[in-house]
Amino acid sequence: MELLKKLKGVALSVLPIIVFVTVFQFLSPLPDSYYPSFLIAAAMLIIGISIFLFGIDMALVPVGEKIGSALMKRRSLIILLIAGFIVGFAITFAEPNAEVLSSQVSMARPSINSRVMLLALSVGVGVTIMLAFMRNLLHIPYKYMIAFVYALIFILAVLGKETFVSMAFDAGGSATGPLAVPFIMGLGIGSARAAAGSKESDSFGFVGLQGAGAILAVLVMGLASGDAGAGKPMQFSYESGNFLQGMWIYFQTALVSMAPLAAILVFFQLFSLKMPPSKFLKIAVGMIYSLFGMTLFLTAANCGFMPVAYFMGQTLASLNPAIVLSCSFILGAAVVIAEPSLAVLIDQVEEITSGTITRRMMITFMASGVAIALALVTLRSVLGFSYFWIIGPGYALAFIMIFFVPDLFGPLAFDSGGVAAGPIASAFILPFAIGIGSRTGGDLFGAIGCISMAPLLAIQLLGLIYRIKGKKKGGRKP
Repeated sequence: MELLKKLKGVALSVLPIIVFVTVFQFLSPLPDSYYPSFLIAAAMLIIGISIFLFGIDMALVPVGEKIGSALMKRRSLIILLIAGFIVGFAITFAEPNAEVLSSQVSMARPSINSRVMLLALSVGVGVTIMLAFMRNLLHIPYKYMIAFVYALIFILAVLGKETFVSMAFDAGGSATGPLAVPFIMGLGIGSARAAAGSKESDSFGFVGLQGAGAILAVLVMGLASGDAGAGKPMQFSYESGNFLQGMWIYFQTALVSMAPLAAILVFFQLFSLKMPPSKFLKIAVGMIYSLFGMTLFLTAANCGFMPVAYFMGQTLASLNPAIVLSCSFILGAAVVIAEPSLAVLIDQVEEITSGTITRRMMITFMASGVAIALALVTLRSVLGFSYFWIIGPGYALAFIMIFFVPDLFGPLAFDSGGVAAGPIASAFILPFAIGIGSRTGGDLFGAIGCISMAPLLAIQLLGLIYRIKGKKKGGRKP
């Protein structure tokens, strides 16, 4: 049964975190009730994410492809731009990872309303999904479009405040979460299939532009807010337990978040897709599954995972810097290795390269990249150097490589950023990094952004290896 497969995959992804926290509990006990609440939350998280992903497979993956194909067949740039904005807005507004980040930013900077930030992220993604559709209709090379968008990002980053820069790159990773990625990838695949003269590489790249839109949105917020977001951060206050009360609160949050997406699906069904009632009913059931799963995920994250992660980050930051760096490195590697979406990415790359790039190579490169990224963020919190010293060289190298790797590897690499920054990263890594920063006095944000940057380098480096080896083995040419 598909749901059991999801349960198994998600349980394996959560297991490294459970082991990590359990070892910590034996060495340095957590506050009373934290560990039992964490175990309850872990069970809820496993069930919630599994049901959520099961619902997405039923509802959003097939509909994304159908909507992308239907829009592209109209061959109207105006319709594509309007529909692209609306769809991009709705899917980001419903993304649970974006909801988690917005609440954390609001806690760190009380002047920033969490709903306003979520709206800003949704608008930013809507704009870049418009560009993604335009790229497929007009056959604009992805490397030029993504280079233009990131040139604008770094211009705004240099002009703005560094506190907003780290938030912005975190937003880019959080917007490309477990709800948004399958649907947006479906849009890309569907539109590429319907576009005349499209190539295989045109199926990828939508998710990369989606993340860039969220980054742009926060940077514009930073420029518009002046000093509103500056000042001393609020003291974080996480409350462990209270699952029943939390479930009701986060059910309402999930319901509000998914309402625009549900409205869009109904609109396309009535005026474009016109699927048989049985198929649309299946999609409606999938949406209900996703709603219930999102409720469990948000409850588990806020009532069990975040208090523990924040406390552990604070505790480790007060010890020898070598200890917190080592823990961050191990945690980064463990989380990405067990991330369920990584298996899908590995299968894609193995198929594209006809086995030249092996599963072991993929896991090694991805795990090493994410582990180093999280360790660098921790080192930055300890030493206080600029965030630009991490993202500047990283993105510069990524954009140098994009002009040398096979065409398919560029958009695939930028799409892959959302794989590493999955639900576990939002529920545990983000508050863990915030805990470290609150103790050391460093910037509280930036971890998710760096984790999302690692696949850009890892996948393109594998693309260079594939090009150098020059082995086709009868496979498709990237």
